[in-house]
Amino acid sequence: MSGTITVYDDDTGQPDYVYRTALSGISSDFPYTSYLLDYDQRDENSWATYEISYGLYGFYPALDSVRITWDDGSVTLWEPSYALAIGGNVGAVASQTYTTFDAQGRTESVVVFVERNYAVGPQLSGLAYSQTEYDPATGNLDYSYVRHIEGLIEAKDFNAATGVIDYAYSVFANGRTLAQDYDAQGRLDYVVDRLADGRMIVTDYDLLNQHAWDTYQIAYSATGQIDSVVVG
Repeated sequence: MSGTITVYDDDTGQPDYVYRTALSGISSDFPYTSYLLDYDQRDENSWATYEISYGLYGFYPALDSVRITWDDGSVTLWEPSYALAIGGNVGAVASQTYTTFDAQGRTESVVVFVERNYAVGPQLSGLAYSQTEYDPATGNLDYSYVRHIEGLIEAKDFNAATGVIDYAYSVFANGRTLAQDYDAQGRLDYVVDRLADGRMIVTDYDLLNQHAWDTYQIAYSATGQIDSVVVG
């Protein structure tokens, strides 16, 4: 049978533990744990509440989320997702998302791990990762970092007061790097493109109309000599 059981603390009389069961899709008489909630009534841990939720994937229960509310009121939320195996049953973990909130419930950061090892074929194996940081006061982006399956890495820094991009840096699988600097309005101002073979292209944009040109681009050889200058 399904139902909820609440256990109370002997000293305070407050809820100490909540346990909930539900019926799975296998048969009507196959209960599974669907929810656990633990209160740290005696202040024995660094967290105030610890919640675990389960759901049905295919015909079997699997972890849905873990939510930890810390003593200072901040929250950490862990949410896995799954790849379905043959037959529709839950298979390997496909991704894991970690979200942190401050004591006012505002998002601070989101970190995602994406597993690809379950997939068929070497082109899909490996691990992708992303991290996004926010300014809780404004809700604006502060920083982002993404590592793609194919090896590309992208990092971006933002002006948290406005959410406008300030700087971006990319590393490509072949060794090329690309650095991009932006002005206070989020306009591209300066670019340094270092190619995999050692050559480099530097581009400056005249955003303040200080020069007769709009763009000034210098291309360098792998040995550091100037190959060309293009003024636009």
